Amino acid sequence: MSPLLLAATLALAADVDPHVIPPGQEALLAAMLGKDLALPGGCRWTGASIDRTTVASHFTCGDREHLLTLCHPSGPCAASAAATTNAFALSGDLPAPLLEVLAQRLREGESTFLWAEGVSATPERDERSSVWPAVGVVAAALGVGVLVASLTRRWLARRP
Repeated sequence: MSPLLLAATLALAADVDPHVIPPGQEALLAAMLGKDLALPGGCRWTGASIDRTTVASHFTCGDREHLLTLCHPSGPCAASAAATTNAFALSGDLPAPLLEVLAQRLREGESTFLWAEGVSATPERDERSSVWPAVGVVAAALGVGVLVASLTRRWLARRP
């Protein structure tokens, strides 16, 4: 494999998130995170947002706001995780009783949660457009190969 083709292949591979939250998981996540439930310490769930590999879940406890970040146990928030389950790393500044309840709820519901694997990290790409960079790289590699062969042939023809 030529160095150019290898570099292009590595660049395309680097554009892949190993664990992505696919569409359709929103209602399940909201239920696991305590939507419409009485949570410990008078806390309540105020919403969440999903950003491909993480969930940012917001809670209000009295007059304080708290953020809980969920990711895959090998994901971006795992290093600062306050708790883990088989499917999630939980990172944030939650009161301990709330963290314990949420970790238990996530354990109970995680068997129905689905992580997608090997999905392109570039959201604006679809299956049709993600092929074109690879085609361009292959064409460039072939062009370089033809150029090198042509120059080598000319150089060999000039030798006495």
